[in-house]
Amino acid sequence: MKLGGSAEVLGEPGHLAAQQHIFVSNRDPAPAEKASYEELGSGDTHPAYGVIAYVPSLDGEGSTLLVGGTSKAGTEAAAEFLFNNSFAVFLHSIDSNNALPYFEILLSTENLNGYSQHGTIVCFHRIQTDASPQGDSGR
Repeated sequence: MKLGGSAEVLGEPGHLAAQQHIFVSNRDPAPAEKASYEELGSGDTHPAYGVIAYVPSLDGEGSTLLVGGTSKAGTEAAAEFLFNNSFAVFLHSIDSNNALPYFEILLSTENLNGYSQHGTIVCFHRIQTDASPQGDSGR
């Protein structure tokens, strides 16, 4: 999964309005998954998304945990998930022969005036690389 976005300014000079397009791109969607998850809405409440990725480090000698989101609420949902018992349960469920595979998790939350509420897993993918710690493939 990859966080992405674009912004454009619309309107006449003196009356410009910025429009943002913020999304998470799902590079390899499963049959029940979308190719893109957009954070749409500017009201008090609307969906937001967080991403947690456990990937090989750039030097290939370790691992890195990345956390991000489509907004403050999405990033907050991902961080809250990391420090919640749900993350430990998730890690235990994907453990393969005492080796933690590389993975990406997409979480959905409700953006309540910039704060998250009850992040839930939308989808998760195992990341297959030559440096993968366990060699398991699939989702």
